[in-house]
Amino acid sequence: MIRVSVPATSANLGPGLDAFGLALDLWNRFELAPAAGASAVTVEGVDADRVPVRPDANPVLLAAEAVFRYKGRPAPALTVHITSRIPIGRGLGSSATAVLAGALAADHLTGGGLGPDEILNLTAGIEGHADNLSAALLGGMALVYHGTAGYHAVALPHPDGLVAVVAIPEQPLATKAARARLPEAVPLADATFNVARASLLVAGLMLNRLEWLREGCRDRLHQPYRAALVPGFEAAVGAALDAGAVAASLSGSGSSVLALARRAEAESVRAAVETAWRRLEIPARVVVLDISGAGARVEGCDKP
Repeated sequence: MIRVSVPATSANLGPGLDAFGLALDLWNRFELAPAAGASAVTVEGVDADRVPVRPDANPVLLAAEAVFRYKGRPAPALTVHITSRIPIGRGLGSSATAVLAGALAADHLTGGGLGPDEILNLTAGIEGHADNLSAALLGGMALVYHGTAGYHAVALPHPDGLVAVVAIPEQPLATKAARARLPEAVPLADATFNVARASLLVAGLMLNRLEWLREGCRDRLHQPYRAALVPGFEAAVGAALDAGAVAASLSGSGSSVLALARRAEAESVRAAVETAWRRLEIPARVVVLDISGAGARVEGCDKP
């Protein structure tokens, strides 16, 4: 039996489309064990009925098979049990947790040895992008980029005392549908706008200049195109900022909205966003989550 825990993540953080990710203290748990017969998947918890359980469609098994194949080993039949705590289709990296869990479990079952970048490059094709994967793997805030040798992830510091206030609507939003809204090209002015804001965001986090984050989380590459798919987006952002949040943005491709706040102001921000969406009759819950300094971890490993 091998057990893997992987945190939720919020990607993009405004201007860092497909580049920035932030690990959150909300975890999915996975248990994998050799199967006597065919592979099988069981699920309990949040949105359990939305997790694909067919072995040829389950991301845990697909990622595990990719690692076995990469190492030149036959993929064994496995049983997978998932305890889901991260809502699906809300921009919180639930699919990334499954992909990472499968890859990390397979690596450990074959003796280990894969580095973070190898894991990223084996899993990004399954996940479709690497921003959530990088943050879930490294913990904290992460930057991922694609170079000549594939994906590389870099851990970035973030200030102590900063927490995430996450508005999670009942209505999910498929990443594919949100990506379909993005234009194939953007004006040069929008591209340079985002370069400046992404740089300001990183500088503000590294130098503990929280007053820079509000401007640093502004975006022109994806949020203006996706906002129409997220009812109450502008209301949530406005309420969060008015209540003292240092920044606010879409979480990944949505449908959740992320605000960053000092711990002392987090409850006021949470209440303000909750009130704003209640007035708009948007069914949702708003939670305060710590930023997780730890990334995915393997908690037990019994080799077959």
